[in-house]
Amino acid sequence: MDSPPGESDVRVQVGESTRLRCRASGKPRPQVTWYRNQVAITTVPGEVEIEGYSLRLLQVVPGDTGNYMCRINNSIGEITFTYSVSIQGMCYMFCDADTLC
Repeated sequence: MDSPPGESDVRVQVGESTRLRCRASGKPRPQVTWYRNQVAITTVPGEVEIEGYSLRLLQVVPGDTGNYMCRINNSIGEITFTYSVSIQGMCYMFCDADTLC
């Protein structure tokens, strides 16, 4: 699932993936930094990928819910865009008879 341009509320089912996009151009070429709940995000193989101005969340879990912001800046100025991401569905934990869940 890709976030539509201008869509700030994104709902994703548990286990699915989504891509958040920020579009920008300029000279000098802008830099992008992604944040989740005001904390900078880095690439985590198999979970989070940053590709150009896009952020991919892979196989989301309920803990991925939050506010995601892209900050795009260069020496001329800065723009930001925020997505509110909510994860829908249930996450089940299976335990055997000897495990306390």
